[in-house]
Amino acid sequence: VGGQQSHRTLINMMDSANDDMANKIADIVIVVGKKMQPDIKKFVFHLAWAPDSARTDDAICPLMEYLDNNLKTLNMSLLRANFDKILDEIWNLVLRELKVTLDGNLGKESPFYSRLHEALDILEDLFHADGEG
Repeated sequence: VGGQQSHRTLINMMDSANDDMANKIADIVIVVGKKMQPDIKKFVFHLAWAPDSARTDDAICPLMEYLDNNLKTLNMSLLRANFDKILDEIWNLVLRELKVTLDGNLGKESPFYSRLHEALDILEDLFHADGEG
């Protein structure tokens, strides 16, 4: 009886420690997202409001460089499972900023929407990373 109780206690302690670690990782993912959100917002704004004459590839370049640099650093620093969680958070941040931009500019001319559609395709390729993202 004593051995079984000790076994259950140890299992409960390990489960609790595992839950605590998962919660801390989730908190860190949110913090990383909050730290990156203002820059992502700024880069999406500049993408959306670049002159119509600017190519999408050129207009998105600052956002792509920012994401590429940060994602490389995170990928080298984190375990794959934790990197994947942060990658998902950053992808969702980018999507939210694009949606806010679209929702706040209903009725714009076609080039505005075309640029954002092309940008979404480019970003999808970046985040997909040849099946590694």
